[in-house]
Amino acid sequence: MHWQYFLLKQFSAVLCVLPYPVVLWLGSGIGFLHWALGRSQRHRAISQLQERLGVAPKEAADIARRMFGNIGRTLLEVLYIPALTPEKLKRWVTIENLHYLTEALSHGRGVVILTAHFGNWEWMAAKLVQAGLPMAAVAETQPGPGLDRLLNEYREKVGLAPYAKGNALVAAMKALKKGNVLGFLADQDAKASGVFVNFFGRPASTPQGPAVYALRCGAPVIPAFIVRQPKKGHRIILSPPIYGTNTGESADEIQRLTEQMTQVMEERIRRYPDHWWWFQRRWITNQKTGELIETKP
Repeated sequence: MHWQYFLLKQFSAVLCVLPYPVVLWLGSGIGFLHWALGRSQRHRAISQLQERLGVAPKEAADIARRMFGNIGRTLLEVLYIPALTPEKLKRWVTIENLHYLTEALSHGRGVVILTAHFGNWEWMAAKLVQAGLPMAAVAETQPGPGLDRLLNEYREKVGLAPYAKGNALVAAMKALKKGNVLGFLADQDAKASGVFVNFFGRPASTPQGPAVYALRCGAPVIPAFIVRQPKKGHRIILSPPIYGTNTGESADEIQRLTEQMTQVMEERIRRYPDHWWWFQRRWITNQKTGELIETKP
C-alpha cells in the first residue's frame, strides 16, 4: 500500500466520524494556512484578480483569502465522501435547472458537462449520480499515485466512472456515444494543443476536449457549476445546453463552440469569483509560438 494513500485514507477515516460543521471549520483552517504559507500562489492569485477583474488590491486580497478558505473546505469535503450518505447528499446539495440535463439526455446522444476548478466538483458529480444520471468524467492524473488512487476510489464509490487522460479517452468516447454524461474540467492552460479564446480579456490556450467530444458524438454541452451556500451545503447551477452545428468537427466549429463555453464559464466565475482557483497559470502559452511565456514558480 502506497504511504500517501495510507495516510490520506487514515485522515479521511478520522474526518468521517466528525460532524459536518466541524469538517468545514477544519477546512477553513487549512485554507487559512494555505493562504498564509503559499506565498507564490497567494501573490499570483491577487495579481491575476487585479489584472483580469480590474479590482483594487484590497478587494483582490479579500477574494483570494475567501478562495483559499473555500479550497480548504472542499479538500476536506472530498475526504469526507465515505460519510456522505444518500440522505446527507440529498439534504446538503441541491440542483437548479435539472430539466436542461434530462431533456438533453432524452435525445440519446449523451451530454458533455463543462465545469472548472470551481467549488466542489466531486460532490457535484456525486449529486448528479444520485439524480439518476449515468456519469463519467475525464480526470487528470494526480502528481501523487496515492492521491490518484484515493480520488478514483471515492469517485467509483459514488457511482462516477473516471477516465484518465491517455488511452482511457477511447473508453470515455464510447461512454458518451452510449448516451452517458461525460464531464470535463476545461479551465487549465492547454499549451500548444489548445485553441486560443479570450478569457477575461486575454487570449488563453483552452482545452479542445469538450468541443471535440460534443461534435464527434452530436452531444450538447451543458455548463454546470456548484456554488457553496453561506452556512453549509451546495447548489448546482445548470445552464442551457450549447449545441454544435451540422458542419462537423471543423477547426472553425471547435473554435466557435469553445468560445461559447468559455464565455459561460467566465460569466459564472465573475458571479462567484472566490470559487475559482485564481492561482492557476491560466495565461502562460504564447498564441503565436505555442511556447510558455511564464516560468516563475
